[in-house]
Amino acid sequence: MIDVKDLRDRQQYRISVEEELPDRMTSGDTVFEKRLSLRYGENPPALPGEGGAAVYVDSTSSGPSIATAVKIHGEKDLGYINVLDADAGLRLCLRLHELFPDDYIAAIVKHAGPCGVARSGTMAGAHQLAYLCDPLSSFGGVNVYTGTVDDETARHVVSYFNEVVAAPGYTKEAMRILRTKKDLRVLNIGDINQPVLDSGIDERSILGGKLAQQRVKSHIDAYRNLEKVSTGRDPTMDELDAALFNWPVALYTPSNAVILGTSHRTVGVGRGQPSRVDSTRQAIWYANNRCEGYTSKGTVMASDAFFPDKDSVTHAGEAGVSAIVFPLGSTKDAEALAEAERYGIVMLCTRPVPGENKIERGFRH
Repeated sequence: MIDVKDLRDRQQYRISVEEELPDRMTSGDTVFEKRLSLRYGENPPALPGEGGAAVYVDSTSSGPSIATAVKIHGEKDLGYINVLDADAGLRLCLRLHELFPDDYIAAIVKHAGPCGVARSGTMAGAHQLAYLCDPLSSFGGVNVYTGTVDDETARHVVSYFNEVVAAPGYTKEAMRILRTKKDLRVLNIGDINQPVLDSGIDERSILGGKLAQQRVKSHIDAYRNLEKVSTGRDPTMDELDAALFNWPVALYTPSNAVILGTSHRTVGVGRGQPSRVDSTRQAIWYANNRCEGYTSKGTVMASDAFFPDKDSVTHAGEAGVSAIVFPLGSTKDAEALAEAERYGIVMLCTRPVPGENKIERGFRH
């Protein structure tokens, strides 16, 4: 029998693998310079010669990024998944900062998707609301912020286990508190008000080659981009604000993504399910069983793609959802809209160009 007190197996997670990746890579006309060797790749290797990983910087890039972030504390090296999570959180926070520049934004991310996201008039307030969306899943997360981390935020961060904190700045007292956790990686991401400039191309390797795509920007910027496609009452201002807030969260959540939230916080996150109705059930369950201080009743739902059937809308109606933001495009749109009418749900379609029959979909893989 294995002696569970023997901690040698744990050391595999703490080692840093010597990587043998090139110092420079090119893609088209863009040169990528190796900036940082990582602890290991997606998983720690069992055998020598495997699992090396590194961060490369686009030589033409500027603005806030995880690729150029400076680690100002943390004995452990960053890992591959840490970087992926921090990048996902930063992309989401930057988008929400564009939409709500007067608020502080906080996102807690695990496995490339958010556990909780919030905005508030204070950094500590945004962090607390994001955490309360799902305190259990926030354990071991990556926290990304758009404002200076203060002592109140830092005290809560060190009260439970976190992997990484990324922000544009920290107070002296906050840094004193964060340094009490030797393995917590603390990153300075730079000025979030500077534009992010890079090649604008997202790439992914496949066996025998790679995929590349031109990055698509969200154009759901204001109320005019939310077209009411249901009959009955008009949306309230709170519902419109909640739609604008939760739609970007859906965009940066692994598909199928269904988000329940208010104008200032997520309440339930459904993600990564092959069936949209399962993501809907998941979001409702998390809202009613994990979120502290709120339930699914009265929330606005964001769906990153159309409804292939009316079942998701039925579950939303039974859970007390008041409005849904989503893209049209299903052969069963009429059935989904009729089901929304039955529950009094306002249906808002994403219209990047108001008045044109174009929609914005938000798949993320």
